[in-house]
Formats: sequence, structure tokens, C-alpha cells
Amino acid sequence: MGTIMGMGSPHWPAMIQPDEAKPWPFLRTLANDPRVPAALKDPRHWPEGVRAEWGEDEGVSAHREHRRRLVEGFRTLRAEIEAFAPDFILMFGDDQYENFTEDIIPPFCVMAFGDLTSRPFKGGRRGRANVWKELEDHAITMRSKPDVAKWLARRYLEEGVEMAYAYQPLHWEGLGHAFVNIQMYLDDDRHGFDVPIVPVQVNSYGSKIIRNRRAINGAGQEPDPISPTPRRCFRGRTDHGAHPRGQSMARGDVCVGRLVSRIPRREEPLSVARRRE
Repeated sequence: MGTIMGMGSPHWPAMIQPDEAKPWPFLRTLANDPRVPAALKDPRHWPEGVRAEWGEDEGVSAHREHRRRLVEGFRTLRAEIEAFAPDFILMFGDDQYENFTEDIIPPFCVMAFGDLTSRPFKGGRRGRANVWKELEDHAITMRSKPDVAKWLARRYLEEGVEMAYAYQPLHWEGLGHAFVNIQMYLDDDRHGFDVPIVPVQVNSYGSKIIRNRRAINGAGQEPDPISPTPRRCFRGRTDHGAHPRGQSMARGDVCVGRLVSRIPRREEPLSVARRRE
């Protein structure tokens, strides 16, 4: 009898920044997003909670405390994973105009890749400094399970879920940050994280995916088609089908890690659930 374990987590990019960093996503929004009214660019007009976090050091203390809680949460998740000893992690994450751009935007895509090497700091993608003091060409390898990924794509299609799949990246070296960030955060202490991962892309940006182009200010441009509907996402979540060994997918202690983006900033990655078959 097997067991499936589910987890939830953010992939908050600013967790990469050193403790002395300022909240750059917030500052970038203020500076570049035309939808922000002029009055709200003045801290005196911010809500009380925002002003409290901004404090006397322009958000540095709030960032430090937020990162501390996130690190603690990811250590808890890692301990749960190690105790569970899964065969692999099925990781759901979004693609933010990284691997998928104007030529194709699938609602979902099972990434049946071989082992992939990503360089998350290349070209300053995540800022010029990181809390681990790793160099720009620092490489991270994600182990994979392409046989399981291909089986999963086939089972989705057999069950009527219009699932795309890919055998190699399209426009991005390695994997996008929704996946690589999670791997880095699960290994915040840099002891190594070797559990195989099967990534599944979800288009959660929908009508903003092309017009934003990894930015935050696509205002004034024609919206793109929508994301997959909640009904379709729920159907895709439940129609994993039968395990390739002929039993339920839970057979063999499979860990299903639903490490999904767009969790609000203050949420902590402590959601763990199990299901026995």
C-alpha cells in the first residue's frame, strides 16, 4: 500500500536576496507600474501595515524577518520529505515568459526532460547578490524521472485532459524560476537535494503572460487569452490515473509536491497532507 504526500509552497524570488536587501519587487512596482496612483508613491499615503513594514530602514528589517520565517518553513518541508523518502516529487509551477513565449503558451505541460542543469544567477536574473554568495555561473542540477513524466502525460490524455508534454526546453536554459527556486530553498543550507523531480508547468498568468513579458506593467495592452479554468485545473489535479505498475499512482511511496506559485507574500510553506491508497 502506497502513500501520496502533498505540500504547498511559495517560490518568492526575494528570498534569494541577502538580509540587508530592500523589498525590490515592491519598489519596482512603485517605480514602473503606471497603474499606481501618484499619491501612493508617497509613503505617507500607504496603509498602516505597509508603513510599519517600511519602517525606518525602508523595509530591510521586514525582509529579514520574512526570509527567516520562509527558511524555517522550507527546513520543515525538507524534513518531511526526507522522512517520507519519496521516489520522486511531482512539482506544479508557473512559467513566467521563460520557457514558453510567443510561439506557444500551453495551459499545462508535463516536462519529460532528462536531468537538467540550470544557472539561476546567470545574467543577473535574480539580482546581483544572493544570500549564499554563489557566483553568476553557479550550476544547479535537477534530477528527473522522464519515464514517469511520459507515463503521466499519456495517462492524462487517456483520461481526456488535454495535456501538452515536452522532451527538452524551448527558450530557457534549464528550468524556470518557479521550479529552480523551490529546489534552492529546500536546500537553503546547501547540503544537496537529490530527490528526482517531475515538473509540470501551469499557465497561471493567463491574460498577462505575453503582455507583461516577465515584468509587472502590461497595462494598456491587449490582454492575452485566459488561464486554464479552475474546473480544468481541478480535473488535471485529480486525473492522475493508474500507476505504470498497474496499481494506484501512490504505489512505491510517491511524493506529490504541489509547490504552486501565487501564494500571498505572508504565507509560509507549511502545508503538508497525506493520502493512502
